[in-house]
Amino acid sequence: MSANSGNLPTSSSSSSEQRTTHGPLESFAPEFTHKAGTIASLSIFGTPLDQECQPIPVVPRSSSSDELRVWRVTSSGLVEVDANTMGAFLDKPKTEKTNICGEGNGVSYGMSSMQGWRKCMEDAHIAETVMSHAAPYKDWSFFAVFDGHAGPNIATRASLQLLEHLISGEEFREMTKSLEENNGVLTDATLKLLETGIKKGFLSFDETSKTSPDGNKGGCTAVCAIITPTHIIIGNLGDSRAVICGKGNQVFGTEDHKPYLEKERKRIEDAGGSVMIQRINGALAVSRAFGDYDYKEHPLLSADQQLVSPEPDVYIRKRDKENDEFMVVACDGIYDVMTNEELASFVGDRLLVQSDLRQVCDDVLDECLMKGSRDNMTMVMVCFPAAPTVNAHRKEAEEAWVARVKANINQTIEEAVASPDFQKEDDVISLKSILDKVSAAGLFPTDLRVPAHTVTTLAQKILAERDIKHVAVPLLLLPFASFVPNMRLALVLSLVSSLQIFQQSSVDPRQFDSIWQVSLITAAFPTGKFIATCFLSFHDVKLHAELDRCARLLVLGAIISVLPFFRTVFSFFGRFIMGFSAGSGFVCAPAVLRLAVPESMRPANFLFLAAAFSMGTLLANSMFLLSALLSPTFFAAGLTCAAGGLYLVLRPDYYPVEECTEPVSIDGEGVEPTKSSHPVLFVFVLMVINVSIGVPLMQTYSTLIFTHYGMSATAALLLSISYPILQFIPVIISTRINISRKVLVLGGYLVAIEVQFFLLITSSYPFIPEKHQMIAMTVLLLVLSVSFIIPCNTALCILFEQFDGANVKTASKSRCVMWFLASIR
Repeated sequence: MSANSGNLPTSSSSSSEQRTTHGPLESFAPEFTHKAGTIASLSIFGTPLDQECQPIPVVPRSSSSDELRVWRVTSSGLVEVDANTMGAFLDKPKTEKTNICGEGNGVSYGMSSMQGWRKCMEDAHIAETVMSHAAPYKDWSFFAVFDGHAGPNIATRASLQLLEHLISGEEFREMTKSLEENNGVLTDATLKLLETGIKKGFLSFDETSKTSPDGNKGGCTAVCAIITPTHIIIGNLGDSRAVICGKGNQVFGTEDHKPYLEKERKRIEDAGGSVMIQRINGALAVSRAFGDYDYKEHPLLSADQQLVSPEPDVYIRKRDKENDEFMVVACDGIYDVMTNEELASFVGDRLLVQSDLRQVCDDVLDECLMKGSRDNMTMVMVCFPAAPTVNAHRKEAEEAWVARVKANINQTIEEAVASPDFQKEDDVISLKSILDKVSAAGLFPTDLRVPAHTVTTLAQKILAERDIKHVAVPLLLLPFASFVPNMRLALVLSLVSSLQIFQQSSVDPRQFDSIWQVSLITAAFPTGKFIATCFLSFHDVKLHAELDRCARLLVLGAIISVLPFFRTVFSFFGRFIMGFSAGSGFVCAPAVLRLAVPESMRPANFLFLAAAFSMGTLLANSMFLLSALLSPTFFAAGLTCAAGGLYLVLRPDYYPVEECTEPVSIDGEGVEPTKSSHPVLFVFVLMVINVSIGVPLMQTYSTLIFTHYGMSATAALLLSISYPILQFIPVIISTRINISRKVLVLGGYLVAIEVQFFLLITSSYPFIPEKHQMIAMTVLLLVLSVSFIIPCNTALCILFEQFDGANVKTASKSRCVMWFLASIR
């Protein structure tokens, strides 16, 4: 058996195998964009948001230590988490890969695993082309991947013991007798025994591991595949996945076990738990796994009814020897940034130029690292007789291109090293400058389907071989990167906030009446939405280009709006341009952010939306302090120009690897996600009503209200900008306590609407003394800021689940409608 984890040597296999270990290779992978929906690298270093829902540090471990104690909420209460189990990340990824390959029983396989950004390797695997030398299993093969969390113990044990638990089970013994009687033919009865045997084998292993003397901390997901001469049987537990690809782009994939799926949510709630931010009790992101025994302690429930179930789904599929090409068994570090279809297309394409399956797996891992995956990555690839074979012309063309790129890279390095000021021990070479030279030489192919990571990987290998230090970005940006680890996310967030500011302030209510405002926004938003929708149908490079175009238009409109001549005409024309770019950008920016966040990280939308709203509130209210010193027109124009200019200066460069030859539809034909059980239309209507009333009050007008009632501009500003701080407090609390999202949405909106009602009554009631009226409105505005943020962002997350991934345009349109209504004063 070939069973491997990051910490154990692999035992010998009965099939012919080769094992290699690549040297360490740091990967700062600059951002190449490939297909819509796959952008995942959100920082200059290719680093996305933390994929884990991080716990809250509470108190120091001791009075003399700065180290914090950290806790998670489990079914048994608060459980302390040590630093080794928090899913911490390294400063740079470990890209050393472990590979094996082999063949037997009519299949060949390759395996690659990489630690990546994680502080330890928690994955393990099994690759066995001969499942057992005892009949009738000598013609069967067995492959499995185990993705550990909170430590490698369970995954390692599964790689060593799971197969034994399966074969030694009663059902497998009965199946053995049946197969011997039927000359090895799998009948319906034996297939049923096989399905039951896999489920009971998983349960048996989990129960045994619970009492294991060598530790039972942590957990792991598992996906295994048994290949017989006539069938493929897959057992899946958690969010690792098996994908089978056939000719004609036929793709079959297992379904992940996520807490927010209806069948999983029901079991969790029946066991006394809850699903918050798409996690069990707000902590665990998978609903089925080995281990995680803190979630399996209900004494009256069977193993498959606990908060976390160890029972797998079993898929039985007949083999189609004429059409089945290959199968991939991999952990979620792969699928976080690649869909089943994208992975199948990528692997199939690499098989046309690469016969070494280990290298194909390496290419997948490097591609995923470049796309932003921060998890451990393990992939086993099994090729069937109908798998694609190497195309000699394609291989020769790619090898020739690689040779030209290597020559260009070496020449660039030689020029840098030859500089009299270059000191090898002290100076570094910018990897970006190397890529710029490759791009300037026209070496990025337009007619080759080369993986996006190829140029970066080549450059890094050459630099490593020559022992030359290098960085992935210009040194000028390193100070920014050290303070903002997710620079690209911060840039897009800044652009969104600047558009929000324009929406609330640049069409100043003191200069234009509501008719001008409505006409401006009415023209700008539909036009911008139409343009953005068109760009969403093409290559994602075009989507980013549209964001750049929005930023340029913001700057142009801001300059035109303050021209001294023909101020009235040009000012309105400039404001229309800014409104036009805001309409387009408001659709593009959420789409970019939505596409940029891998599936496993999307629970972070809740906090991100709160951050975006709070930043907009902060800037919108802060502007009045400065506008007292500057003309409102000049201030609005300057703010808009600065925001757009900053985005254009600091935005990352993109290196398209190939020309987009056919449209890539966001509205893909993939399997629709499980629909939310919430009344989505009702939630959306509530959200629109609340935003249309609450946003103008909380943004822009709160400062005006306070100053109108006699408060100084500085005091009003300080009071207004306290909203973002107050908004974050309930957001963090709501992600840590056991409250259903239905209560958060409906209860929160009810409170917010009541507060708004009393606020309007208070502001218009003539018999309240002004001093008391100001105090009452201040308190009500503060309460409104707290009660408003939770239901609004919870509802947006529900909508994003309802229109998940493939329907980005729908979610963007909803934001467009909300901000349009909010702009009508």
